Amino acid sequence: MSLYDRSKAEIEDLHRCLFEWCRGRVTNNAAAWERINRSWATGFRLADAEGLLEGSKHLLRLQVRFNENVDDPLQAVWIEGFTGYAVADDLFQVFYEEWTHKVSGEERGRAWSVLLRSAGEGPQGLEWVHAHRSWLEADAKPSFRPPEAFDAAPEAGTLDDGEPDDVPWGQVPPHEVTAAASPEPAAPDVPPLTVIRAFFGDAEAQAIVGGDPPAVFDQHDPDCWIRTLRKGRPEVVLRAGLVVLEHLLGPWSRWFPDETAPREIHEALTRFLAGDAQGLADAKALAPTAKRRAAVAKAFEPEGGAPEGFRTYVRPTNAAEAAARLAEGADGSAVALGVKLSPVLTALSQETRLALRPEVLRALPRER
Repeated sequence: MSLYDRSKAEIEDLHRCLFEWCRGRVTNNAAAWERINRSWATGFRLADAEGLLEGSKHLLRLQVRFNENVDDPLQAVWIEGFTGYAVADDLFQVFYEEWTHKVSGEERGRAWSVLLRSAGEGPQGLEWVHAHRSWLEADAKPSFRPPEAFDAAPEAGTLDDGEPDDVPWGQVPPHEVTAAASPEPAAPDVPPLTVIRAFFGDAEAQAIVGGDPPAVFDQHDPDCWIRTLRKGRPEVVLRAGLVVLEHLLGPWSRWFPDETAPREIHEALTRFLAGDAQGLADAKALAPTAKRRAAVAKAFEPEGGAPEGFRTYVRPTNAAEAAARLAEGADGSAVALGVKLSPVLTALSQETRLALRPEVLRALPRER
């Protein structure tokens, strides 16, 4: 995965996490804060209308104050106009616009400039070193709006007159997440596959692992998926990846019926999992073709406009891209294959990831 792709995935995912925090969707406060905090370098600073701000706790509090409005809550946040370039071997400068859509229909955009560094423990192996943001002109308009901007308005909450710290999504935990605040780890003698099956909803496995079932935030979070899957063997990650690929194949076949490379890769990797070594060789031979088809599909503009679902299943990611990534990483480690699968998972909607959980569980083997 290129530094450009990792940077884009990091920007989009962190803004998504902040949005969910501010919307009150976070049920595991410590885990959510850990995800956000891991992306900010020590000494990270933000320059904006408030001046030069330091400290991740202060920055998150500011983000909460910006997004939290009881009478007109935030309905959607999205990133567009992403671009960037390398300024050193481990530094990448990115520019993008952050757009917000409220229930009332009000929209505002901000221009961001962020310096990222290849380091840290974030899901993309990047940390934010410095950022600058400023409001766009009042009459500026986004170039597109995600489906969430047109969903039914969320139910209004009730708050007292307290500070943002008094509401669930304003409860900023301490800068360091203590061991007591983190979920209890599984007992050391619990097999990794049991832990994985528990995460994906196996009641028997959950009883063995102990503790509470995964919070909703974790269930659809792509980073949690990858961190959980890579506890097992590469086969486990590949099985989950094939479930995701199968989901993407339906829309792909509908719009590109003659482009069969993604389906052929799925069949070849399925043979490989069954013990046919030639299946891996066949999948790898098809990967370059699938990568080319993925790029062409993303740039394709159907006559008369894109049909419903086209942008969801072709533009952010598609079956050809997913198939190529799985073929390239199928003979690597669980961690390496997880890196290949991560951007595909991130591009899927939260609802899709939640819906795929039972299918992933059915695809997983049981402990022998």
